[in-house]
Amino acid sequence: MGQLSRIYRVNLIWSCNDENVLPNSVVLKLPRLKDFSDVVKMFQNNKNKRIDQTIEFIKASHNVECDIYDIFESLKNPPLPLMRCYYAEKSNGENSGILIFEDMSLNGVSEDFSTILNLDEIFNLISLLVDLHVWSLTTSVDWKSKCPALLNRLKDTTDKYALMGGLQNFVNDYPEQFGFMDVERICHYMHIDNLTKRKEHLMNTTPKVLVHGDFKANNIFFKKRSDGTASSRIAAIIDWQTAEVGSMIDDICSLLVISTSSTIRREHEKNIIQYYLNCLTAKLPKTLHQIIPDYETLWHAYKEIFLFRVVLLLNLSAIIVKHKNDNLDLFNEIMDRITSAYYDAMEFLDEDAEH
Repeated sequence: MGQLSRIYRVNLIWSCNDENVLPNSVVLKLPRLKDFSDVVKMFQNNKNKRIDQTIEFIKASHNVECDIYDIFESLKNPPLPLMRCYYAEKSNGENSGILIFEDMSLNGVSEDFSTILNLDEIFNLISLLVDLHVWSLTTSVDWKSKCPALLNRLKDTTDKYALMGGLQNFVNDYPEQFGFMDVERICHYMHIDNLTKRKEHLMNTTPKVLVHGDFKANNIFFKKRSDGTASSRIAAIIDWQTAEVGSMIDDICSLLVISTSSTIRREHEKNIIQYYLNCLTAKLPKTLHQIIPDYETLWHAYKEIFLFRVVLLLNLSAIIVKHKNDNLDLFNEIMDRITSAYYDAMEFLDEDAEH
């Protein structure tokens, strides 16, 4: 089950099965046009007026993913590991659309979003982001027209403050956990017009690249070890519904805020950004080296977009917070992740205001 789609694994029986050619199972992905997920509902401030717009957003997101897989399937050597897409049908009118994928569960392991990725996994993923960005900056394929900016898609779906999601309700319902948050300040930051200006500024100071948009642990398949556990090697990056033209820092920030511990993030975030720049310099043709931002520019961009990812982490964590007694260790870890990221975000905004 996804936030924007329903996922089904289907076993197949063929009358003349050749296991080397025909798959024994596939994965179906269908847009959730009627039964909105809890996270999607959080971003609907006015449910009565926004249902049609939300449906259109989900359709548009499904169509973006169809386009992304059409592009990647047309390439002899895609820029990063993907699961095969056997069929992509867009949402159009009464037709909800569908995607049919290879079943990655046989050779890969998918984690929960709350999984703490280790440094090996993070550096492997950063290296893949570099490959994606180098491809974005050097290819003749027209990918930009297929990936409208996510906030532009959201503008017709939400009111000015709906990107706050359930934050105010969380603060009211769980004052012991979230009473420290400055909701008014976050509200100003998350106002969709302010956030749009911030994102546009980032794209004017860093090269425009293909951004996954939801780059976190549960959208990554890791190669399976012989004992069935996940290795640190990447089998596939999945779920491209929120792909867009964006800043090269977007997916890095998402990964570090949402899918690793506060200790790992705080200790290594600067080194990870420098590692990204080193890899980009090594892989990008020398004729394009003049477009590579310096470290300070990329670090500033990271701080600018940081709070946006903190709010997304909070909304994703809703089910863990509401059912904290089911897994207190997980609840405490997520609360540490949220609290640490929030205070870092406030410090980043203070530093930004001083300049």
